[in-house]
Amino acid sequence: PLHAAPAPPPAPHPAPSPAPHPAPQPAPHPAHPAIRTFELDATRTLHPGDVLTLQMVGTPGGQASFSIPGLADSLPMREATPGTYVVHYTIPPGSMVRNAHVYGVLVLGSERAPLAEAPTTLTVLPLVPHLDRPSPAAGSTITDRTPRITAFFAMAGGVLDESSVRVTLNGTDVTRHCFISKEFFTCTPPQPLRGPVRVEVRGRYTKGDADHDWSDAWSFDVEQGPLVIRAASHGPQAAYRVGDTLEVTLLATAGAHATFDIGELHRGLPMKETSPGTYVGSYQVQADDHVENVPLIVHLNQGGATQSAQVAVPVSLGIDVAPTGGPFPLTVTAPLPHNAIARSFQVSGVTAPNAHVSVDVMKTLPLVHTNVRVAGGDAVSDPHGAFVVTVKLPLTLHGMQFTLVVTATDTFGKTATPLTIPVKEK
Repeated sequence: PLHAAPAPPPAPHPAPSPAPHPAPQPAPHPAHPAIRTFELDATRTLHPGDVLTLQMVGTPGGQASFSIPGLADSLPMREATPGTYVVHYTIPPGSMVRNAHVYGVLVLGSERAPLAEAPTTLTVLPLVPHLDRPSPAAGSTITDRTPRITAFFAMAGGVLDESSVRVTLNGTDVTRHCFISKEFFTCTPPQPLRGPVRVEVRGRYTKGDADHDWSDAWSFDVEQGPLVIRAASHGPQAAYRVGDTLEVTLLATAGAHATFDIGELHRGLPMKETSPGTYVGSYQVQADDHVENVPLIVHLNQGGATQSAQVAVPVSLGIDVAPTGGPFPLTVTAPLPHNAIARSFQVSGVTAPNAHVSVDVMKTLPLVHTNVRVAGGDAVSDPHGAFVVTVKLPLTLHGMQFTLVVTATDTFGKTATPLTIPVKEK
């Protein structure tokens, strides 16, 4: 019997090829990184060599940095764990900041989180005696050529011998022009300053059983600013006989050249700078001088710039006018005795019309019981006798006591009875 050949087996189907795996893609950055917390561990005043730890918590994967104005600028922080950035920063030698703000920055890709500020400030002070809060500030540029120069003494646990303190400006000793206490010093340059100025202070202090020498310094720059005439006056009388001397005083920018005119009678009369910013000129009345109520004009020139001003009260020359009457009144309406005053304050009151009013702020030195003038001001009363004198104290301490001495001279040269007013700083 015939048998059919078996059918060949079906061709096997090719196995399906596995689907390709997609290439790994980086996780997208959040669009807006954020800083949740930013803190520092300083709970006390730090010193050079101490280690400050800062921690920022925010969006992971970013670049973090911190800044402390005057101490550190955009220094990096490392990401210790995802989203937590830390830095241990060693305070460099010579560092000093007071109540400095600390800022944190977090950048992710091209996005920057809003600036974070630590909830506490940072103070770093040297472990050795130093000058604190100098004025004008270190590295600053000012236009006042006779600035009040001040600084506090930070003695780092020592006791200053204030009698040993010596102050120099660009190497010139100006100690005798300074007021010095255990807490601070203040002085006004005896000559106008210009260009770079280096203030150096030296002295001795006691710490434990030992005496030590110390010194510190800072620098600032003085550049020429605009000419300013603050006040101009003559005195004491308004009428001058033949042989009398007319004296004109100008308070203005220091280090300039000053002259004055007597109407059209005499022009360009010289004035001398007797102290920084104070110019004085004089003229002796001659036999042929016969003018009445002519203006006095003062002129100030420096570096090609000129300012002029007219003295408030005119003068008469060669005319006999004798003063008459008795003493005139002087009343101060503010401040009252034992009032508290601000560092910058005003003395107001009433006296004779067109009188020259002076206010001197006096302080008694405790050891030698000597009164010294630490500040003052001048003004001319208006035609009704009202006056206001503005006074600015040097750097002082809360509650420090002073005595105001107020005097007035009328246009005939008579003086009122001086007033003394005890006050204290707020």
